Amino acid sequence: MTTPRLDVRGVEHSYGTQQVLRGVDLSVEPGEVLALMGESGSGKTTLGRIVAGFEAPAAGSVALDGEVVADGRTFVAPESRHVGVVPQEGALFPHLSVAGNVAFGLPRGPARSARVEECLELVGLGGFGERRPHELSGGQQQRVALARALAPSPRLVVLDEPFSALDASLRAEVGEQVAAALSAAGATALLITHDAGEAFRSADRVAVLAGGRVVQTGRPVDLYDRPRTAEVAAAAGWVLKLPARREGGALSTPLGPVGLEQVGYDSGVEQGDLLVRPGHVVVEPADGAAVEVVSVRSFTEHVGLRVRLADGAELVVPAPRRSTTDLRPGDRVEVRLAGAAAFLAG
Repeated sequence: MTTPRLDVRGVEHSYGTQQVLRGVDLSVEPGEVLALMGESGSGKTTLGRIVAGFEAPAAGSVALDGEVVADGRTFVAPESRHVGVVPQEGALFPHLSVAGNVAFGLPRGPARSARVEECLELVGLGGFGERRPHELSGGQQQRVALARALAPSPRLVVLDEPFSALDASLRAEVGEQVAAALSAAGATALLITHDAGEAFRSADRVAVLAGGRVVQTGRPVDLYDRPRTAEVAAAAGWVLKLPARREGGALSTPLGPVGLEQVGYDSGVEQGDLLVRPGHVVVEPADGAAVEVVSVRSFTEHVGLRVRLADGAELVVPAPRRSTTDLRPGDRVEVRLAGAAAFLAG
């Protein structure tokens, strides 16, 4: 059994009377990229600062490779932890060249220039060493910041919302480039983000922070298909929450029954909420059907279909694009459930 590269146990922290971390447990294995995902104000940046050594935890411990670097008795300074940090805006030195920025934390010597070029090649910016930060795009600047963090061969890299300043169209591309660079370097990383797409694309595992605690950790597919709470389900992507109750071998819902064997995570409750993803919804046009289309709103990967049920209630159903391309307000449809991500106590 390997020793975790990062091991956080029972960490708590407050700002004045506001407690932001409540007994956080988290571990990252050597060579792993773990995304810490949570809404604004969830405490994820605070946890990153505690791991890097910029703040001391009020309680609990932080260990790197089995060495305690922060607890009630010990506090190792940031510069002695060998943790690289990529901040939100890159924070490059404008008066230095790209090479100068990457070399900033390296000792002087004959191997320095070779290491700088190696790291620039790693992030896809070989030959950019003489340029200045203002000559680079936002995505290139973030990759330089990553190269600077990787240059001293840290045992852990903390990336704090590294793509938040980029246009949406660039985030996926730069995120993939950064993930590839981390993999090529064999780096261990903690990626702090509020964006599920960013976390799922870049990380081996994802931890969801809510209410100051880690509420679920797992592979991206596990969080999407097997969420343990409604918070995790919503954090991982669009989800429809339907009231449901057990009736024999099926769950009864406003959109009709769904077999228990089709529910991804059966918590054993008799009555609660069914969490439905776009892929679980089947929509078919049907003249005279009881369900009426109220509006059709197009999103990147699915459609938000507002429908009116026979009892007058309205729902926004996340539906696959392929089955809704020709639908218009007033059309009649049949909506069926082909499964669900979870059935949880309400």
